[in-house]
This record gives sequence, structure tokens and C-alpha cells, in this order.
Amino acid sequence: MESEITDYKPAFQAEIPIIRLREQDWLDLIGEEAPNHLEIHARSFQETEDETLAVTKGYMVILNGGLLSAASKFESDVLESDHDDTTDPHSKRKPELNEALFSLLKTSVNRESIFRALDYINRAARVLPPKGFHPERYSPLLEMLAETELINSINANVESETITKLLSTEDEAEGEKVARDFINDQIKRHLDGQIILDETTEKNPKSYFKEVVYQSTALNFTKRPGFISSDVWQAFKKHMTETRINPKIVDIDKDTPWILITFGSIDYQQEKILNALRSLKESGKRLPDIVVFITQGRKTPFIKYLLDLFPKASHKYIDDSLRQLQKLISTDRLDLFQAVYKDSKRAEESDPRITRVLMENFAFRQIFKR
Repeated sequence: MESEITDYKPAFQAEIPIIRLREQDWLDLIGEEAPNHLEIHARSFQETEDETLAVTKGYMVILNGGLLSAASKFESDVLESDHDDTTDPHSKRKPELNEALFSLLKTSVNRESIFRALDYINRAARVLPPKGFHPERYSPLLEMLAETELINSINANVESETITKLLSTEDEAEGEKVARDFINDQIKRHLDGQIILDETTEKNPKSYFKEVVYQSTALNFTKRPGFISSDVWQAFKKHMTETRINPKIVDIDKDTPWILITFGSIDYQQEKILNALRSLKESGKRLPDIVVFITQGRKTPFIKYLLDLFPKASHKYIDDSLRQLQKLISTDRLDLFQAVYKDSKRAEESDPRITRVLMENFAFRQIFKR
């Protein structure tokens, strides 16, 4: 679908309307057996970790409506797989995006300085919900807006002390702070008062952008806001949301329940998941039965919820995050697998209690042969 140019108008105050915006895309994936309306289940969990109350929020998009009614009686294997850098390789995308953005500059600028500045912007482009709950959420809207402003300013030879510092700072913490100042001074004005810069009250205070209204910075990925340049928008969508999934990875029995899990901002994660599932369908491969979007908190309580949902089944969970897997080591009925892509940042991490699987030329079916 061709993106349209629109002025920024906050369109959302919750996650479900963001999913509903793409309801027809989901129903098209389900195909002939699609219901009249997409089935979405919201779940939230509270737990105390390190003496801090943590709230986990998630949404289950149901692609196989018959699975939930049979879940309590299912006695075979269930597969739960993470998405980013597990089912779909993702870690090499940011350097490729930076290359594409660098090519948009019309003046001579040091390549290393620009790449550092873009990384600082990425680190700073995070928002907290109105009540300030952590972890912060990555905001493609803030990042693309800041990238547009930076590129346009450099190409127009705009003199800016902040941009000069952004390009010259080599310390990561200081660079992130400068990028946050750049967004606060130059970018925030475009957003009609939807974010404020606030300092957290943690042991080590740090400034974060905070939404005034929940989900007010969420993007509609079918429409380009007018203040994001077409070149930046197209580069981001190509390098950050188009799928690179290998269809062979989902070579598993069609009767094995498959639950695909992702964590992050609902607008961005949904765009990536839809693109990945379209690719699988076009390749004649099966789709997951359920897609879980975790938008706040931690994956652990949701994984345990899925185990309770299928109380008689054995479960296989694969994720590239060793830290996430280690939190589940003592969990009954759960076999853990660490997804490893060659040359990824996490390739050197290992734990003898967790089975490592090399994802190049890997298929989920291999998990069930172990």
C-alpha cells in the first residue's frame, strides 16, 4: 500500500485500536476461515522483582480460533518462539539504515561522525507511558523525525551548536544526552504537546521523554506524517520493517501449536510481524496460531501464562536473549533453546543449561527431534 502524507494528529490512546487499524490485513492472512472480526485477547500481570512492582501488558491476536477451546486438553508439544533475531533476523538492519541515511547527505560530512550521531538519536528516541513505568518504549516516530531534521539541517548548512556537539561527541552517554536535547529543542514542537522531557526518580536519575497521553506517539505505518521526509520514511520501512525471514524456519507439523511472541511498541512490531507473515503465506508456509504482542513489562509472566493455557502440554521456547531464557530455567514442562545468528552481538553468550541452536539454515522441526 502506497503511503500517504499526513500532518501529525495523535490517533491512539490504547493498543487495541492500533491493532484494529490493520484488522483487514490480519483477516486477509487468515483467509477463507477468517471470522467477521479479529479476535484479540488483552492480558496483564503484576509481579514483584527486585522489590519493585512490575506490570506486564500483552495482547494475543488469534489466527487459529479453534486452538484456544482445545488448549486445556492438548497433550503434545507447543512451540513458543521470539520474533526479532530469532524467527526473523534483525540485528544487522540498523547499520544498513544508517548507510541509506548517510547517502541522503549532499555535503561532505565525516561518515563515522554521522553514524555515531544516528546511533545517539536511536538511543534517545524512547518514550515512557504517562505514569512513567519502565521499560521505555522505542519510538520510530521520534527517530525518523529527528533523522529528517538532522539531514535537512546539514544539507541546508544550518549553523547549530547542538548539531555540532552531536557530530563531535564520542562518549556514548554524553552523545545520548545531546541527542535528547536535540529532540527536545528541535523536534518536540512538531508533536503538538504530546511528549514532555521528565527526569525519573530512580537511584540514578535520567531524563526520558514521556507521553502526555498513552500511545499518542504511535504511528500509522500506512500513512507518512508530513514532517518526516519521504526518503527517510522509505529507508526506514525498507531496512527496519521489511522481513528477512527464511520460510524454511517454520518447517514444523501443522498440528503443532505455534505461538509467535514479540516485545516492543505495538505500531512498529505489528508492521514487522504482518510483513513476515505475508512472506510466509506467499511461500506456502503455515502461520502461527497466535501472535503475542508484549508492550510493557517482561516476557516471563506471559510465558508462564501460556504454560497454564496448555496445562497438559510440553513446551519448547526459543529466544535469542540468554538473559530471558535464564529467568525460565527452573520452569516445569519447558525446554529452552537459545537462537544464535553468526556475527550477532549475542553470539558469544552461552549457558550450559540451555541448548544453543545456530539459526542459519535452521528449521523449528529440529527442536522436536532433540
